[in-house]
Amino acid sequence: NSEAELLASAYQQCLSLACEKNCRSIAFPSLSTGAYGFPLSQAASIALTATMSFLQKRGVPELVRFVLFNRQALEDFERALGNLRQLIEP
Repeated sequence: NSEAELLASAYQQCLSLACEKNCRSIAFPSLSTGAYGFPLSQAASIALTATMSFLQKRGVPELVRFVLFNRQALEDFERALGNLRQLIEP
């Protein structure tokens, strides 16, 4: 498995566990972008794509938050979300 696949799997496994535990919400930091040094812009895209894919199939949890550590992380996640919206909205 590539690092990107492992990162996507980590988000999906967390979401799956939240469903098993009947959690209505979950919060994520930007996984692997700190000590592991995974590129933030790529991590944002992976995180949001994996989360959207999971939610489209399962519909729960009701609320997913991304708790980000600085302005750059916020901007990268906003950009990734904008790109994702362009792909799914007509």
